[in-house]
Amino acid sequence: MKCIFFQVIFLFFMVSLLKAQSDVSGMVQDRTSRKSIDFVDVFNLSNKAQTLTNAKGEFKIKASVNDLLVF
Repeated sequence: MKCIFFQVIFLFFMVSLLKAQSDVSGMVQDRTSRKSIDFVDVFNLSNKAQTLTNAKGEFKIKASVNDLLVF
């Protein structure tokens, strides 16, 4: 009985870790000049999170694996 209890707890813990969102960070740059682009809207279509790039073109947003980000 104890073995099954620990397996259920372990499974619950693993599922919660796999579903957990984390911060994804990056930089938006122009393709040809490689200069950073400031104040670009960044949207996560999966969880409706949004942010804006800073003056250096950097951003940080909550996202999970397979989320779709739109710039």
